[in-house]
Amino acid sequence: MGEYEILEPQELMIKLLARIAYPPEKVREIVAGGKQKVVPWLKAYNLCDGKHDKQKDMAKEAGVDGGAFSRALQEWEKLGIIFQVKNNDGKVCYKAITYLEEKED
Repeated sequence: MGEYEILEPQELMIKLLARIAYPPEKVREIVAGGKQKVVPWLKAYNLCDGKHDKQKDMAKEAGVDGGAFSRALQEWEKLGIIFQVKNNDGKVCYKAITYLEEKED
């Protein structure tokens, strides 16, 4: 049997409401639209999983520029396609509203 993540009620509400406003296709357009290399940006977005707390490490793992990633996080949060949560260590992390398939258009 697979593993399932149990969401807190507040997180569940945030994700449900956000997905009404931003279906996955729209999120993909925001995250990767206009980028020459699409997959690294999709991976960067998916690393907003509520577990990773170091932006520099996330950018490196995804293969994107750290400064550009930092600016993207700010924009994504402003648009509501990611939100802040605290991980098990009490550190602030980002959580994406959906998972984006990591493939070229």
